[in-house]
Amino acid sequence: MFEIKYSGDGQTKKFVFSFPFFTPSDVFVMLNGDVIHSGYQLSTVSNQESSDIPYSGGTVTFDVAPKLGDNIKIFRRIGVSRVVDYQPTKPIDPQALNQDFSFMLEKLKDFDGMLTDFYDKYSEIINSDSYNVFTQKLDDINNKLNALGGIDNIGKKSDITALQNATSFTASGKESVVSWLQINGKFINANFLGTEAGGYLYTPEAHGILSVVFTANVSGDAAVEAPDAKTIYHKSITVNARETILLPVHKGLQIKFTVPALKEVNYQRLFLFKGEQ
Repeated sequence: MFEIKYSGDGQTKKFVFSFPFFTPSDVFVMLNGDVIHSGYQLSTVSNQESSDIPYSGGTVTFDVAPKLGDNIKIFRRIGVSRVVDYQPTKPIDPQALNQDFSFMLEKLKDFDGMLTDFYDKYSEIINSDSYNVFTQKLDDINNKLNALGGIDNIGKKSDITALQNATSFTASGKESVVSWLQINGKFINANFLGTEAGGYLYTPEAHGILSVVFTANVSGDAAVEAPDAKTIYHKSITVNARETILLPVHKGLQIKFTVPALKEVNYQRLFLFKGEQ
């Protein structure tokens, strides 16, 4: 790694470094984790041993001495730009060619250093408590999705829209949901509702959506009560109207249907939620 780190003492202004570079713009200064572009001067040391890399180091002099405990980092990042321009009508200068190859090699060294730095930081992250908490939350989400039957079983927007329409008891919404359930849903046939006016009890065998379709013989009210006698569905039914009721139900919790006299009961089905057998 072409870098050097210092810790401020509140008095020292000058900090020396000794790695090679091509231009002063290749040298960067970081103070407490942030790259700074002012508040210091850079002086360079020319390379006396090799002419293909112009500089061998230098000194960073701060205008104001970094405070006690400040973290100073001086490092190299060679810019991606040509340092030698070969002319088609002139012979190739060996020194220029050597400098060009040196430039590419040093840039590759920078890339290698950055990769090493990345892997070091990545290792710190994956071994941290925060990362473990994050992965645990991802596992919890994955387990919940698996309990629903996997991510492929999450409803599409069209399904959700149809369910929202059905919640508002719109005819198109209910018919869309019923059609989707009949094609895609696993169901259990139910047989509790008769044509006589009155109340009918039903205890679901599983968690799911209960779908009941009937045609009224007379006008009246249809209602469904929860086990605590609270009404969870109520609607005025018109004679000869074909009515569809969709209700989410809980396994083992008995509900009560109250209906007027019916001309016919078209069908009664419990469509199972994902994960139900």
